[in-house]
Amino acid sequence: MTLNSWMYWVYLLHIVNIIRGHENLSRRNATSVSQSSDYRNQTAKYGIDGITTQTEYFCAHTAVNQSEAWFQVDLGEPFSLKTIRIVYRDEGYWRPYRFRYFYLDLSNSSVNGSTTTDRKRCYQDNTTVPDLPPSIINITCPFVARYVIVQNDYFGNDTHSTGPILEICEIEIFGCSINCNGECETTGYCAECNTNLWGENCIQSCPDHCNGGICNRTTGSCDFGCRNGTWGIFCNLTCSTNCADDVCEIKNGSCVNGCKGNFDGEKCEVCDAFHYGENCKESCGQGCINNTCFANNGTCSLGCVENFVYPKCNSEYHLMTKSHEETNKAPYIGVGIGVFLLLIFVLIGAIAVHRVFLKEKHLAAELVDCKRINPKIDINQPFLMTILESNYL
Repeated sequence: MTLNSWMYWVYLLHIVNIIRGHENLSRRNATSVSQSSDYRNQTAKYGIDGITTQTEYFCAHTAVNQSEAWFQVDLGEPFSLKTIRIVYRDEGYWRPYRFRYFYLDLSNSSVNGSTTTDRKRCYQDNTTVPDLPPSIINITCPFVARYVIVQNDYFGNDTHSTGPILEICEIEIFGCSINCNGECETTGYCAECNTNLWGENCIQSCPDHCNGGICNRTTGSCDFGCRNGTWGIFCNLTCSTNCADDVCEIKNGSCVNGCKGNFDGEKCEVCDAFHYGENCKESCGQGCINNTCFANNGTCSLGCVENFVYPKCNSEYHLMTKSHEETNKAPYIGVGIGVFLLLIFVLIGAIAVHRVFLKEKHLAAELVDCKRINPKIDINQPFLMTILESNYL
């Protein structure tokens, strides 16, 4: 194997390693190119046509006698770049003389919208006469940018210079979407997505509550769990507010660390066996068997212990009995008082009747005596009755 063929295979292996894991962004449909001027019809498009032949007519070529020469690749949007490969004109008899002192910049603004101080300088050639720069060069440039700019301001005093000129046969820009986490395939498909992203091109956002912002690359589901307070495959469901520590099972929403307060159940949505009422704040009756009751109304679920009164078993039986006895006596007392008052009224009535009877009896006796003493007296005279009655008032 000759030296030249050995070098070719070393170079080819190097290129394969560069390409592996990254896409040639120059070949994307959205990529466009331009240059400072055109020599004949050798426009900037020759620089990204996929032909790496290094003879003049296969290369983009800027015009002679210009004050500057630049070649720009617009990727259409920022990408995470890795390596840039430039293939320059080299025909054996025409070496890359005009490639001396070129520099490679990255920018998010076009060449006409930026200055060299605004850009990121990735490479600067410092080759001096009589030496020549390499006609094929691979430049590592791990930055994020939209524009790749090759520029040359060299005014050489050698016979091959007619002002700054660029003769770029092919430029290959290897990188991935800024949404990729590391490498991507040559098709641009991300091997892995950055945190919070998923989908083929890693352009879809993971659900807000995925643990650590990480979700399944293919489905967007939260495979690594949810942030506290949420559950479901996309962590879009809310845990019960009664879950302790606001943590619940991602698959079914059951409370992992138990319940707050007096709540119970898988999702802590019912009262425990010992409480009832709104927010489970009421305790079951002290006389409930096992201290348990129904959550909706506090009725003792197993009945009462001895001497307590169902349904809530809050009061003891003997206290309730005494209260009932006292309550039952009241009607009898009322009846007794009524009878007593009735007897008094009857007695008073009887006395009054008896007095009237005695009065009439005495009047009759008096009239008899008057008639006996004086037979001529008319006992039916009203004045005589009045006189006699006045004696009994």
